[in-house]
Amino acid sequence: MIKIRARGQITRHGMLGTGASTLLEEYKTRSSKEESTGAFYFLLASLMFSAFQAEGSINTVGWKLLQNAWPETLGWKDKVKLIYGISGRTADFGTMPLQILNELFSLRNGWAHAKPEIVDGEYEIANPMDFGSDHFRSDFERRVTVDFAERAEVQVEAFFNELLEVSKVEWHETTTNGIETGLD
Repeated sequence: MIKIRARGQITRHGMLGTGASTLLEEYKTRSSKEESTGAFYFLLASLMFSAFQAEGSINTVGWKLLQNAWPETLGWKDKVKLIYGISGRTADFGTMPLQILNELFSLRNGWAHAKPEIVDGEYEIANPMDFGSDHFRSDFERRVTVDFAERAEVQVEAFFNELLEVSKVEWHETTTNGIETGLD
């Protein structure tokens, strides 16, 4: 038996993007069936993975720029401002792709830090027995849509590409790579 030493970089933002796409497709498959119980959770998970992918992209690019000086505890907006600032640019959170991050992180935080939400409204129904969870939903549930998940998938990828352009970090520097081996 011989010993070898291996060293490389493992990144996860790409895996999270693949996960978001896979979960969205699984939602579409399950929701198209007559018995679609639980399909909503695949859609919700797809959006959470998109938010995690965005944050992973921010941290990966930021770490490439500042290495161990990267301020892990800053909020996501401050991290984006820092990356753009290092590059002499200003982040515009009112335009895509940054705009969708506001929506994604708001949704993620709403689910991650869940607390009771008071829902109050008037509903028109033919039969009181028909009133149920389809009518009585929280804002956070109503925001979980296929349209949002599809937009998030596209815009988070566009955001990552914009981060690379702004930071001048090369794509290959942000992937799992660089395995060095040698004998010990």
